[in-house]
Amino acid sequence: MRIGFAGTPEIAGRVLVALNGLNHEIVLVITKPDSVQGRGKKQSQSAVSEIASNLGLKLIKPATLIDADLKRFIQTMNLDLIVVVAYGNLIPKDLLDVPKYGWFNLHYSLLPKYRGAAPIQRAIMADESETGVTFFKLDEGMDSGPILNQQRCAITQQDDAISVFEELTQMGIEIIKESIQEITEGKINLVEQDAKVSNLAPKLKPGEEMINWNDSQTEIFNLIRACSAGPIAYTHFLESRVKIGRASKSDTYGLEPGRVVKTNGVIRVGTGTGDLNLLLVQPAGRKLMSATDWYNGLHTDKVRFE
Repeated sequence: MRIGFAGTPEIAGRVLVALNGLNHEIVLVITKPDSVQGRGKKQSQSAVSEIASNLGLKLIKPATLIDADLKRFIQTMNLDLIVVVAYGNLIPKDLLDVPKYGWFNLHYSLLPKYRGAAPIQRAIMADESETGVTFFKLDEGMDSGPILNQQRCAITQQDDAISVFEELTQMGIEIIKESIQEITEGKINLVEQDAKVSNLAPKLKPGEEMINWNDSQTEIFNLIRACSAGPIAYTHFLESRVKIGRASKSDTYGLEPGRVVKTNGVIRVGTGTGDLNLLLVQPAGRKLMSATDWYNGLHTDKVRFE
């Protein structure tokens, strides 16, 4: 099959590498344009751009897909399908039918649940016990197209956004391989989504990662886990931000919300319903460190997060 690929970040690059190893031809890669990053304002290419270049694949970086000349160019590629993984640009209606079988997107949730940009974060924040990946055909809506394949994955109390991203990426690679094989063999069984049971997973707004210590132990624990891949959950201490990279639930309770103590070598903080054990923190201007090292460096036992 003649396959196109659209993606931008590192997770999409990993999928592209896997697809390139299949017995199909990757004839076109689409990614977002280079961006200016850092204090030196240097041009930085996306992970997909770098990988596609290293693999010698045909690469384009349009600022938008809403372009008549671009449509004619894609039509000349005679694509069977285009695989989309975290591309980040709108795909206009008039392009959806250009490939023979259409555009298929890998989404990190069990659609129709958690449609949107932050499905893993929102699922963890909602204390879900499972999630999964969905490979579906794009339509005009947001993550609303018919489903080709779907696979489930448990979310344990030890998981955070980083570990779930990793597991779902590996799962996603396999489900895309299986789906392409099914399409090749003409076994395309698309199932329409039930919009009545859908919900949204919008990108976290600035400030949503700030911890309110009056919230419940579970709410704060889930927020910290959900934000592990960034933006990291944070609190305030002595008029500066302290990011909380990792925590665990404690069996103890009784500390006032935000009060931090050290007991038997364990750093605990109070919440609205119980205590949390702090494991990794990041003071302003520092790297992530153990909560114990951070606390010991304060040289005081009067510690309270605001």
